[in-house]
Amino acid sequence: MMVLEVNNTFGERRLYLLKAEEKATDDSVPDGFEAPAKATKFTNSWSKDFHVSPFNSRKGTYSLTAADPVAALRSGSKVLDNLVVLNSSQAHAKLVARVYSDDDHMEPTTMSISQTIKMLASWFWVGFLTFPRILTQAYKLYFKRKLHVWFRPEVLASSIGRTHTSSEVVLEAFFLSYLSFLVDNASEPVQLKYTPAGGLGTCITLTTKGVEENQAPKQLGLKVLTPAFYTRFVHYEYTSSAFLWESLNSSPDNRTCVFENAENLPLILSKIDSTTPYPAISNLGIVDHYRWRLLQKLRSAPPPGANPDSTTPMSDRASKPDDRTLRFSNLDCFVQSHFANDEKYASVVAQRLTKSTSTMLKPIQLRRVYRNIVTKVFVADTYLFGFEGLISVLDVAVRALLVVVWFKFAASDEFVHGGIGWRLCKWVAVNSLHLWDAVKNV
Repeated sequence: MMVLEVNNTFGERRLYLLKAEEKATDDSVPDGFEAPAKATKFTNSWSKDFHVSPFNSRKGTYSLTAADPVAALRSGSKVLDNLVVLNSSQAHAKLVARVYSDDDHMEPTTMSISQTIKMLASWFWVGFLTFPRILTQAYKLYFKRKLHVWFRPEVLASSIGRTHTSSEVVLEAFFLSYLSFLVDNASEPVQLKYTPAGGLGTCITLTTKGVEENQAPKQLGLKVLTPAFYTRFVHYEYTSSAFLWESLNSSPDNRTCVFENAENLPLILSKIDSTTPYPAISNLGIVDHYRWRLLQKLRSAPPPGANPDSTTPMSDRASKPDDRTLRFSNLDCFVQSHFANDEKYASVVAQRLTKSTSTMLKPIQLRRVYRNIVTKVFVADTYLFGFEGLISVLDVAVRALLVVVWFKFAASDEFVHGGIGWRLCKWVAVNSLHLWDAVKNV
């Protein structure tokens, strides 16, 4: 068998398993190309279910004919000979690509130093020029050939989403803890199989506590397709709205998660999304109160997907289709109430984050971590086009500006003969970096 891995420029990937065909015919090879000879072939075709080029939709089929390198090596044939064809939805060949070896292979374990240096000198530049070449060809296709651009859809359940960000790692831990809370408080015994986005852990099974041996819990499955689900989830006031618009009511091009046995989903939402809103906690300190209020003010509908559904405005998706409003979201209220002194659900987050932190955080610290991360996500989505990295860039710019101001005030002669006002300004300038850190960490 052969494993075929396809990657795109968005950090997503798809895996295919191909089985060898002992007697492949030349019918599987397009005209003008010879089938790999004297070797077992891998031949297969499959539907195109992965977005690679923005100039091709996710329709059509792929076909591959590849020589088995092990069999080719034994028979003395060329080791590498792969042919891939992309067919349109009307079965027309849109792209034919072949990669093959035209010289004897090299054995890494027996290569001399000179051979190694020669090989590296011949090929090292290819990796550096790959992306510039992609941009050059994309420029020609878009501006000269006027080809249509297909915006990136979300990956299907059979594919793997992009690499996660640091914020998504943290929010995934809180989401898992929240799922545990929902399952524990289900109206009927439920067993939920949760599969996080790729790279964030393995499948986890959550079961309602106190299930009797003769009682079979209802089955429910949740698979997160892309890490973007976690940063989108915190935008929603109601959990039911998040699951509704991120999975059940979305087209496959916009879906960030999928459910199995979705008819059992109301069992874990009946209490959290009941007619009486989940109460917000009022025992917050003055500073905490204003920081949470800032989070509330920044909350907005999640950013539109690459292929937005024009039938329902995004502003209508942040809450349920009625007049109920919450001071905070369901997830906010959960963190406020269960991360004050409760170790039960906080321990789920702490253990999840232990992989990336050296010390175990306390529940009250985790509540601050959640609030800061969500505020960061909201600021980036509202003012910085979703680029959280720009926040760090702005932080560096503010620090540099404060250093310049400090030198300007420190070098001024007015401090020597100035009054108390100038001395106060000097104290603020000298301690500006510390004050800036204090403001950010409040």
